[in-house]
Amino acid sequence: MAQSLRNMAIRPMFSRPPRPHNPASTQRGTMDSRLKQLERIRHAALWGGATLVLLLGIAVPLKHLAGQSGLVTLMGPLHGMAFLYYLSTVTSNVTADDWTRTEVAQLIGCAMLPLGAWFSIGLVKRKAAALAGPAA
Repeated sequence: MAQSLRNMAIRPMFSRPPRPHNPASTQRGTMDSRLKQLERIRHAALWGGATLVLLLGIAVPLKHLAGQSGLVTLMGPLHGMAFLYYLSTVTSNVTADDWTRTEVAQLIGCAMLPLGAWFSIGLVKRKAAALAGPAA
């Protein structure tokens, strides 16, 4: 019995034939994934910028003018998490793509300004247009 089991050919149970290589589909897949990465950066910039504007434009004035610090205790950590998410999204996507140091500095520098997120969104949109432009 043991001898017959050893002599049996071992085959994968769920094997399928390999698909032929299609360079156009892999290029399109790469472009789609790069556009999704840019979209992630854009959304992270939007959330980070919106929370900063809410924090500095509403919560801090309410704290100092009306003595209500509850909104600052809520918006402060939310903005902190949004900012860390933005930085992690930028660093993970910038290292995998062809970004110049100037563009990376603009993305990070714009995150420090109250309305700077909308400048970084513009940069990301221009990058996405340049990426999609040659393929069209």
